[in-house]
Amino acid sequence: MNVLIAYASARGSTQAIAHPIGERLRGRGPHARVGPMDDVDEHCLELADRPIWLFDVGSARVLGGGFERRAPTPESVARISAVAKVHDHHRFADAIARDDLSFRGRLFLRLVGGRYGDFRNRDEIEAWADTIAAEFVPRAPTSGGTT
Repeated sequence: MNVLIAYASARGSTQAIAHPIGERLRGRGPHARVGPMDDVDEHCLELADRPIWLFDVGSARVLGGGFERRAPTPESVARISAVAKVHDHHRFADAIARDDLSFRGRLFLRLVGGRYGDFRNRDEIEAWADTIAAEFVPRAPTSGGTT
């Protein structure tokens, strides 16, 4: 089975999660190719009959609570979900660097008690990849015959 892990990444956080997912899948059997999303949106309808898992990365996951619950679904996730059966959509925590935020962003982070750091969780990423890989492992037939 071939698996495409396509990502769109403005600052590199999503790309930094996509590659470990690909590595983990390759270690579990499926052939996984990791690359930029580029024209996946153009071929969205062609993907409609394929198994799809989606993930995004965001600081709402880092802030937790109401921020996480009210975080909007990314537009690309909504577009793909509208035309294809998505097995799962997972949101991973982001890395928050001071230089990535505007003055208002830094002020907001401080006001809500947030902090800078890399909050991406390798164990969580690998566990999610394992659930995907499990879908591609052939299941042994169950004995349902009569004697």
